[in-house]
Amino acid sequence: MALINCPECSREVSERAPSCPNCGYPLASKTTTSETDIRTIQKTSKKFKLITAAAVICMIVGLIWFIIDFKNFQASDGPKLTGPILMAIGLAAYIMNKIQIWWHHD
Repeated sequence: MALINCPECSREVSERAPSCPNCGYPLASKTTTSETDIRTIQKTSKKFKLITAAAVICMIVGLIWFIIDFKNFQASDGPKLTGPILMAIGLAAYIMNKIQIWWHHD
């Protein structure tokens, strides 16, 4: 920790001091930019994160279900829509949840 002279009263002041303790002259403007980085923190509740995770899992399970049904497809069985419906529900829940997160964002 080095000492510098205050430009106003010429007393020795720590280089980390925001202002001179003797005269109050502001010294904080001489700090480096790495000390004054601005950080943005997104506040998303656990409820929204849980819904997002459930929607993604629903889409993945629906995709796997669709692939398995497609590989085992026989012309006499007819189309099975369980996988695509599950994927659509997951996608709709994901989109609605992202809109809610945007709407309730601080």
